[in-house]
Amino acid sequence: MIRYSLPYNNLLCTMLLVFTVPTVALPTHAQTSPSMTTVQVPLTDAQAKIMQERSKTLIDFLSRGEYGQARALLAPTLADQLTTEQIQEIWENLMNKIGKIKQQTKSRVIDTVNSDLVVIDTVFEKGQGEIIVTFNDEQQIVGVDFPKLESITEISDLVVQSLAERNFPRARGYLHPLLKTEIFPQQIQQRWDSLQQANGQFKRVVDTEVRAGSSVDESDVVILTLEFAKATKEMLVIFDDQRRIVGINLVE
Repeated sequence: MIRYSLPYNNLLCTMLLVFTVPTVALPTHAQTSPSMTTVQVPLTDAQAKIMQERSKTLIDFLSRGEYGQARALLAPTLADQLTTEQIQEIWENLMNKIGKIKQQTKSRVIDTVNSDLVVIDTVFEKGQGEIIVTFNDEQQIVGVDFPKLESITEISDLVVQSLAERNFPRARGYLHPLLKTEIFPQQIQQRWDSLQQANGQFKRVVDTEVRAGSSVDESDVVILTLEFAKATKEMLVIFDDQRRIVGINLVE
């Protein structure tokens, strides 16, 4: 059952899987809440061009089904934790929903404190959207974000399902691009394992509640009641206005 209720301002929470997204500049139509302060990091035109070309090459490899080649473009830290088969699964799931890529129309680079984002406007067979490739401060690819087609409740369920199935790369895929410079599949696995060690084996999602953002904090929150062998816990999944996860917390 899905329930909608008031904002979550007074809930007491502790960090479970990720921290909230740091304050950075994003495109106007994709800003998170609360309002962000622009932070510019010097980036040369040559560096920006290299990242744009590398991003296009990555998407081209995925489009042609050359998943091993695509994996070779990833930062070693990520490639070591992501198999070719997992990359294929993620890509084919997207293609089944939105169709194959018809054209990459244009791209732009957003430079931030700890990462750079290449935003690619993309036309698919069934629609259009943005693909965002995240680079770390060493200009290595640490994440790729595709258009979010699911609702926030569906995404929350998919994250928990991925955790239960120990598909940590897929769970990570729903995080905000800026979190991907710090959060990798292994860290998500460690924190999920710690949660189960304390509360027993995860059994099921008992209830789902949606809390819309207030005028002060516009973030939407999905509260999942999770049943473990030894306890029942509430997990908060916090979203920005582009349905990207900016935080996951555990209610005390």
